[in-house]
Amino acid sequence: MYQCGILPLLINLSLTSNAPQRVKASAFYALSELIRLNKANQDELSKAIIIPAHPPPAPQEDASSALTPPGRSSAQFSRSSFQASRGERGSQSYKSQEPRERCPAIVEIVAIAVGQYPGCTYSVRAAATCLFQVRFLASLHDKSEGHYN
Repeated sequence: MYQCGILPLLINLSLTSNAPQRVKASAFYALSELIRLNKANQDELSKAIIIPAHPPPAPQEDASSALTPPGRSSAQFSRSSFQASRGERGSQSYKSQEPRERCPAIVEIVAIAVGQYPGCTYSVRAAATCLFQVRFLASLHDKSEGHYN
């Protein structure tokens, strides 16, 4: 899969873009499947150096969230207000941030998986954890067979 260019595209989509959280989670799961049993793809992921995207902003807690009934989450109530002001606040917050440093892709995957960025959704953190687990277990499997990286 590396030869056709899908692997680098998925790495960029999941780690270096400001794509929606649902898209990032899907990209992490697709990466997991691509590297599961393919040593060449595992090696390419291990060697990948990226400039990570800015993490999503942490959710803002406000007084109205305390008044949310148990049947619906505060995210469901504030979705329309978020969508209405998305173009104003969202674009300004990313413009003011400085470019991030280059780092190994696996470091950014672990940072997302352990929850370093509070704005990442649970589905993105779970998908990043799945990707790391697949890569880590693959390297353990190689070592048990006598192949050392």
